[in-house]
Amino acid sequence: MTSLPTIVAALRRRYPFILAFGLLGALLGLAAALARPATQSSTALTTLTSRNIDLPVDAIYSVNQMIRVTMPNYLAYGQDSSVVNAAAAAAGIDPGAAEGGLALTRDPDANVITWRLTTPENGDAQKGLVAALAQFDKVVSNSAPKSPAGQPLVAVEVNRPPGVAAVRRVSRPFAGVAGALMGLLAALAVVIARARQTDTVTSRDSIELELRTPVVAEMGDDDASRAQGWRYAAAALAKGREPHRILVLGGRVTPFDEDVRLLQDSVTDLLPTVTPAVVVRTLSADSDIPRLAGGADGVVVMLVRGVDSTGEIGGQIRSLRHLCRGHVVGILDDSENAKSAAAVVRKRVRRRPAVRRRSVL
Repeated sequence: MTSLPTIVAALRRRYPFILAFGLLGALLGLAAALARPATQSSTALTTLTSRNIDLPVDAIYSVNQMIRVTMPNYLAYGQDSSVVNAAAAAAGIDPGAAEGGLALTRDPDANVITWRLTTPENGDAQKGLVAALAQFDKVVSNSAPKSPAGQPLVAVEVNRPPGVAAVRRVSRPFAGVAGALMGLLAALAVVIARARQTDTVTSRDSIELELRTPVVAEMGDDDASRAQGWRYAAAALAKGREPHRILVLGGRVTPFDEDVRLLQDSVTDLLPTVTPAVVVRTLSADSDIPRLAGGADGVVVMLVRGVDSTGEIGGQIRSLRHLCRGHVVGILDDSENAKSAAAVVRKRVRRRPAVRRRSVL
């Protein structure tokens, strides 16, 4: 799992990208606000009930029950083309706009229909909805069951007439702020996702930035670069103190015996009276590292390029700086030997350890 400091470091590196996404989102929000025209809407409330004619009480009850059962049909009548065309003609808008702007919702516990007509700002939503209700009443009268005398049994009662149309405009500042926030969130998601996928060690800069640990050398397969790298490490550990006890830590790969010997020789070359005791451990496997670091005069962390993950070991390395009384330095190992050893570890193939454990500090 990627550590929080790794994610923070990624955010710091990518802040121009994040700000650019925020600015792009703000511009898109403003463009959407400018492109979306102002609208106006009017609402009304109607009830379908039995028509006030001379019927027995049980017949009236039956009619109301029939209305409740067939309410979906009456909602469909409200979207009839004749209703839509009447609304469009009265509102002064295109029938297509009227069809898209006319919305009917039903109260599930009553024979009540809520109407809303939304039109462009140049239309008249109130007049359009008045015409729609009038045409709806005609459609219901023609379609409803009839009494023996030929009168329709269902009536449309307008409980709340269409109100004065309310004009709505998209707030440009709001659209800009909302767009900026969406852009920032999208950029943050991208950066964090990439940080989770790419927290593998790639350079000395990535180690120093994300782990706050100075990298004193990069090593390859050749003997000269490894010897030079360990001389740099010895010089860093010996700065201001005598490193009698040194802890060498690998990420997934245990450092080799030859590296331990080179480190010991380099320290002795600098300080002839000092022959350091070196303990080798692996960050991903050993649990006694805090105790060992507390007794060490210095710590060397060896990380393999393209193999070790800063997210996995970041917390441990940050703890080492507080536990160790000496210096904590890093080495970036780019050797094929280390990468091959890491591949073996990943496959969990048993093999004889390349390093003989040294005496405990």
